[in-house]
Amino acid sequence: MAQGKNERLPELAAELVRVKPDVLVTHGVPGALAAKRATDTIPIVMGVVGDAVAIGAVEGLARPGGNITGSSFFVPELNAKRLEVLKEALPRLSRVGVLLKRDNPVNATVLRAMEHTAQALKIQLRSVEARDPADLEDAVSALVKEHAAAIAVLEMANWTPTSFVGDIFRLTARFVPPPVATRAAVEWGSGERLRELFGDRVASLRLSEHCWRHRFESAEQWVDVFRRWYGPTVRAFAALDEARAEDYAAELVALVHRYNRATDGTVLAAYDYLNVIAVKRG
Repeated sequence: MAQGKNERLPELAAELVRVKPDVLVTHGVPGALAAKRATDTIPIVMGVVGDAVAIGAVEGLARPGGNITGSSFFVPELNAKRLEVLKEALPRLSRVGVLLKRDNPVNATVLRAMEHTAQALKIQLRSVEARDPADLEDAVSALVKEHAAAIAVLEMANWTPTSFVGDIFRLTARFVPPPVATRAAVEWGSGERLRELFGDRVASLRLSEHCWRHRFESAEQWVDVFRRWYGPTVRAFAALDEARAEDYAAELVALVHRYNRATDGTVLAAYDYLNVIAVKRG
């Protein structure tokens, strides 16, 4: 388990190749690329990546080639389209801020696609990166100082605090308290907090609630996936001793059952988030 440290992935991929599995299953861009570099014979299935062609994981979507296949989001095209939607909603729009998740391998590809569309629409892009919730306020302030009239957020979700994800964060904080003065990540999914953050610097704040769903075989499988791949829970498990980690896992299983929307014996996890369009004043 990489425990959130992508630099360990090549070593772990090589270790998996040495045991000669029938297939390798990856999630995310770093894992897919590490597996691809580790073997050209063992079949690789990508759980999901931002743009499989752009990152060089496959030769093409119709014919991936080599020993790798899987799921790919149209992230560059999707975010370029969002610029078009913004321009339709705000015809006088001339400058857009882009908030990126730091160290995301898809950033460069997405920005290229957005730049191409931005030039056609006569929009200037200003980008800034953030890694953790503690970085977000400074990142948004930087974009406001750049006179961005709207902000596009890439690969970062505004999870709502009164939801499944909100309870995940609250449970995690009980086991591993966050640093002093760090605002909870899910506050970015609160209209009240966003209005406080932007204040009178925006002419309007358009909020709409959405939900992303993911199915699992069981609550235990959900925990196994999240302790390996989701940053906050990866770090929490890494910080706990064996006994506390078992208690944490058990409470996560109970939480998953409480929010499970499936009725067929599987788990349908729903992650509520807030879509935000902030329009700068003046």
